[in-house]
Amino acid sequence: MRFAPWIAAAVMLVHALTFWSAGPSDDDFICYRYARNWIEGHGFTFNPGEDPVEGFTNPLWVMLLGAALKLGLEPTVFSRVVGILAAATAVWAVGDVWRKRRGEAAFSPALLIALLPPMAWHAVTGLGTTLLAALLALWFRAHDEERPAAGIWLALACLLRQECALFVLALVLLAPRRRLEWLLPALALLGWTSLRWFTFERLLPMPWYAKKLPLSADWVYGLRYLGVATLTSGIALFAVGASLARGNLRI
Repeated sequence: MRFAPWIAAAVMLVHALTFWSAGPSDDDFICYRYARNWIEGHGFTFNPGEDPVEGFTNPLWVMLLGAALKLGLEPTVFSRVVGILAAATAVWAVGDVWRKRRGEAAFSPALLIALLPPMAWHAVTGLGTTLLAALLALWFRAHDEERPAAGIWLALACLLRQECALFVLALVLLAPRRRLEWLLPALALLGWTSLRWFTFERLLPMPWYAKKLPLSADWVYGLRYLGVATLTSGIALFAVGASLARGNLRI
């Protein structure tokens, strides 16, 4: 179906709206405070007058919140609206790539993503989680079509979450000739890392220093989180969708 990506995006939009009262999360209020102090001239600090501390891991999100506050918008509403629209955008991009690759006869995984409760929940809890999903989905769509704009989407994703450097590294290793696509995000990472060094006197994000655990403990926590997240993410829907896709069902 030609409009399948749009239908899936609409489903995601409605699904996320049903979670409206579930957010924003308490962590997002930390971002609100940093954003307000930033636009009021106090710098990136939680308490005005204190030394700057990088108490966030999503600089682009804090800057967007700061822009919203500057415009007089309510951050608790702004963050949820952006999160919901971003979730719908991510679903649309996934559906569009799937449609172009597999044709109109294939069951689209975009609809499964739109039906996942965790995706709807993250859309309203803030922190730019679904915005990151949208940026990465748009990057992959542009990458798949070999568009020059691919590097812009990935650069924005790197400014939102620095662990996107892994995607940049993969591009350098697997697609070295696409210099514009990996050079822009590499410059974005270098820019924020330089700002971090001069502002916070650190090269790596705060969690590296504040939350670093022994490797064995990290593995235990990571595997436990993966197991719980998998069981609660609607894995049954994915299994059904995979069966439908294998049968090449028309929707």
